[in-house]
Amino acid sequence: MQVFKRLLRVLSVVGTMMIAVQSVEALGQSFIEYPSHPQTYGDHEVPTQWAGGPSAITLTLETDESILHADGVGQSQRTARNTQNYVDDGSPQNFDNLDVVNLYGARLPLLQQMSSNGTSTLSYHFATPINQRINLFITDVDSGDDVTVRAFDAAGNPIDMLQWTLADEGDLSLIKDTGTAMSSIVAPVPTTVFNTDGIRLTAVNNTNYNRSYSILRAPQNADIGRIDVEFTGLATSTSRAQPLNGSHVYVALATELPILLGDVNLDGAVTFLDIAPLIEILTLGTYQAEADVDQSGEVNFQDLGPFIGLLSGT
Repeated sequence: MQVFKRLLRVLSVVGTMMIAVQSVEALGQSFIEYPSHPQTYGDHEVPTQWAGGPSAITLTLETDESILHADGVGQSQRTARNTQNYVDDGSPQNFDNLDVVNLYGARLPLLQQMSSNGTSTLSYHFATPINQRINLFITDVDSGDDVTVRAFDAAGNPIDMLQWTLADEGDLSLIKDTGTAMSSIVAPVPTTVFNTDGIRLTAVNNTNYNRSYSILRAPQNADIGRIDVEFTGLATSTSRAQPLNGSHVYVALATELPILLGDVNLDGAVTFLDIAPLIEILTLGTYQAEADVDQSGEVNFQDLGPFIGLLSGT
């Protein structure tokens, strides 16, 4: 405790300068795109582009070919491009939550993964192992949906998913069509449970607003060779003429947003106000990227010197 008191006194003196610093160089956000990808059923490879991404990528869907539409005509598990663009015209189910737009941009290149009443697996295969932080967006986990995310290293060995974090969750849309009225009701986010062998997202009830989102963040230096998104749905699609009424989720993957090292309270500047939250992280032994000022992958006392340097502008 005395160590922390002395530390607080030292940082307080430096922090009175209240100097805001510019962002330390970091990679910008870059989404995987699915150009001109129509709805495609059965096992297949999805065309992708990752401009500015750290690796070439192959994306595949593995399906259960016994899962058919309710009319019995054709296999019902599929992918389809479903890019969301910011629109603020008061219509329901729009991507119009400015809090999300300000953080992640006005365009979300999502890929629909429809499993109807069975299980399918969407797999991101990286030609070069990923060692920078990346964000995996999972949206529309509702109405009985169940998703499990797993990652593997370049040799195919399972990665400990307890190293990942839930970076953000919420609602993409401000207005919903509930079937009886237009409402500002918030889409419930799924329950997210972290285990060594996977991260499971489970719908909390049977509402079906198609608007919840969860962002799972992979850690730095994880040597990721593959990410699997295993999705199990409960609702059978009627037919290929009505393809949107089966169970489905939407997936996106991007490099992490740029961070401002030292901005532990996330107010956009490095100041005296970041001292208390930094001390709290050191005390609890938890991790936050902004507090990892020396970018070692850990938050510890080695971060204090660089943090004081940021406060003093040196």
